[in-house]
Amino acid sequence: MSTLSETIERLKSIDDDLKKLTFRLATEIKFQELGPEFLMLKLILDNVRDPVLIISSKFEILFANSAAKRLIKENLKATNIIGKVCYTLFKRDDICDLCPVIESIKARKVITKEIPYLNGDKWLSTCIPLVYNGVSAVIEILKPYD
Repeated sequence: MSTLSETIERLKSIDDDLKKLTFRLATEIKFQELGPEFLMLKLILDNVRDPVLIISSKFEILFANSAAKRLIKENLKATNIIGKVCYTLFKRDDICDLCPVIESIKARKVITKEIPYLNGDKWLSTCIPLVYNGVSAVIEILKPYD
């Protein structure tokens, strides 16, 4: 038999899951409302060889092209990343120390920064700020650092 505190914690977890699902569905509906233009943009971005992500000001992954999904799946063993908070993929409780996403959003300018990756490689992250209907986000493009 569950205690009251266990039940409350379970309900909080369900509420969090519902909020994430609602956000994900709302994001997908917004993208669908964009119609053929979005589909064309998605097709273009999916054919870019570099990982491309769109990350909200709340650090939620709104979009990942095929290269980004492949990179994350191979290195982090994560799938279904849309709607997830980016830093949680790295098993963190808070934003990364050198986060170019927050810097780009705050400065409202393009930021390119060298960032470490889990396997010890270094990457160049270029974050381009976006503002759409009052929602801030960035397009992040990753390139292996030679």
